[in-house]
Amino acid sequence: MTRGFNEGMPPKVWNVWVFQIFNSISFTMVLGAPILLYFKRLGASATILGIVIALSPLLNTLQIPAARYVERVGYKRFVISGWTARCFFILAMAGVALLPEQIDAMTRMGLMLFLLIIYNALRGISVCGFMPWIAQLVPEQVRGRFVSLEQMAGQGAVVVTMLVVAWYLEADGTTAPFAPLFLMSFFAGLVSLRFLHRVPDVPVPESCSSAEPVPWGRMIRFAPFRRLVRQNAIVLSAYGGGAVLILPLCRDKFGMSDSDFLMMNVAGGVFFVGACWVLGKAVDFTGSRPMLVTMCGIHAIHFAGWGLVGAGVLPFTWSVILFQAFTWSLGFAMFMIANTRLAMAIVPALGRSHFFAVFSVAHSLVGGVSPIFWGLLLDTMQGTMVEVGGVEMNRFSLLYPILTVIMLAGLAALKPVQEAKAMKTEDFLRQLFVESPVRAISRIWHRQRVP
Repeated sequence: MTRGFNEGMPPKVWNVWVFQIFNSISFTMVLGAPILLYFKRLGASATILGIVIALSPLLNTLQIPAARYVERVGYKRFVISGWTARCFFILAMAGVALLPEQIDAMTRMGLMLFLLIIYNALRGISVCGFMPWIAQLVPEQVRGRFVSLEQMAGQGAVVVTMLVVAWYLEADGTTAPFAPLFLMSFFAGLVSLRFLHRVPDVPVPESCSSAEPVPWGRMIRFAPFRRLVRQNAIVLSAYGGGAVLILPLCRDKFGMSDSDFLMMNVAGGVFFVGACWVLGKAVDFTGSRPMLVTMCGIHAIHFAGWGLVGAGVLPFTWSVILFQAFTWSLGFAMFMIANTRLAMAIVPALGRSHFFAVFSVAHSLVGGVSPIFWGLLLDTMQGTMVEVGGVEMNRFSLLYPILTVIMLAGLAALKPVQEAKAMKTEDFLRQLFVESPVRAISRIWHRQRVP
């Protein structure tokens, strides 16, 4: 009999999932596709888009100085204080979106960038307490299920939000329609806080409250942790490029409308939720490492696919677009679930907040610098187009293969990353993709060994 998703979970932990629903509605408007479309309507270049994408990860580096205060304040209080403060800056974003068209686009982009900097700074500080809070609240044996449900809740909300935005956005090219979207983001943020207040607090371990200086160097040299961070840095550098390239590819090269671009994101969100439903239970049985290996291979195929589309080898049709959305979502679901679970297992209880701060900041530095680099590179290569044997050699068909190679390098970097309780990668891949995928998934779902 299939185990219920709630079995073994701490009481009232479901409030985290409801929080993520409303939190995802809120940040999708100001950090996701809608804000990129807002800047694109103002005529933003790929470099500006890269900066917008980079703000959130770069300002996550504020977790390092903030980590020393988390245990003093308490996990729950620290997170709620920051989340509350950041909500009110969304109101100002709505005001900027309402500015008359007579005000030049650069002024409006500058004002919005300024507000995004403050918003992301508050987020970067407050999120420092979230992972230690959840890692102490949720038992190790159910963390895979917990993370998958959290991801499902968040991404499900993103799907619904994108559908609403795709239906609502007008095609007149102005930015005024974005103001109600940012207001909706503000109110969703307030509702999310209500459920965050209901999540049980956890006591700060005495061992984490030491006044001794934090041994940052020793933490970074901790071999299992360092190997995972190094592998993640390679993967995230490819993700940064993919995030920057996709909008210019779809809109500038192929003329995709804003609504269709949002619908592509919706399709990806649906695939992501379905993948989380299956993978959430599987990862607690198979371990994280086999899933990360598979993720690297799937995303290498994904980036190679967009490269072929950009070169004109594959057509830009909905069948190809949906396949690309599927490969991205399946691989990203694997990364989010397996990587978070593995990080929780590797990070020791002593100094947990500081380890997670270093982990997140390492992600942020790569995730922040990478989009800016790729945006500058994309703008520099604008106009590059040579046809060789019927194949277009343009900026997209040249850059996507580089992302493919980077993802394969991420696969190689997984070799020294070890996990004690994990199925062998060869067995995992053989059972899922060679022998009997349906039977293997069924066995994993029911917690039985696959013969």
